[in-house]
Amino acid sequence: LATERKSSPLRVVLLEVGAGGNVTTIRNASEFLLKDLLEAGADATLLRVNPDFPLADKRELAPHVVSLMGRGLESLRMMNAFMGPAALVREMSSAPPPPDLPPPAPDSPVSPGSVGAPPAGPPPPPPSAPPPPPP
Repeated sequence: LATERKSSPLRVVLLEVGAGGNVTTIRNASEFLLKDLLEAGADATLLRVNPDFPLADKRELAPHVVSLMGRGLESLRMMNAFMGPAALVREMSSAPPPPDLPPPAPDSPVSPGSVGAPPAGPPPPPPSAPPPPPP
């Protein structure tokens, strides 16, 4: 896909969360994909989130790796708070939908600014549990 684009390079951010020294297969796969994208002409960056090993493993990829020293969920929450829902709405409103995907339905439970979040409103009832035994 990166080599098929004629007008501008494909812009890609790879997000790797929590792949430390014991998860080298994920780290290697992320850097392999980053290298392939760069060689194909993409404007690619690897955002590596890890409290202990956030740096690039391959020195030549270091300029394309953004290291975030932190724990996964905490870092994702901070990124979400920093970007806020307005960033997603602004991005989605300025770009047309991909040609092969229909636009989201107006009553879709996932709306801009809450991608992946449950719909607003009261929480669903808890799963039914058997009644407690009699005293």
